[in-house]
Amino acid sequence: MWAEGVGIAAEAKGGAWIDSGGMDEFNVNLSGGQLNGNPLLLGGAARAIDCFYQLRGEAGGRQVKGVQRALAHGTYGAAGQHQGVVIMEV
Repeated sequence: MWAEGVGIAAEAKGGAWIDSGGMDEFNVNLSGGQLNGNPLLLGGAARAIDCFYQLRGEAGGRQVKGVQRALAHGTYGAAGQHQGVVIMEV
């Protein structure tokens, strides 16, 4: 649903996008996404920090070679009604 919302998966095709390897193709959740924890109100900050490390070439084993742009997306609320998106570039 969120991949559709930020435009990297076609509308109503998020499940098929995941099944076809879209997360690997677009380097989604390299740090584990919410699997690495989602502390209340800090989940989006953790994603932005990971983007920062990617852009500086300091992401260790998760590093994407040649990354020039990164998108961090955080959501809050029982139905995801509060959204924050940050796009960073070098």
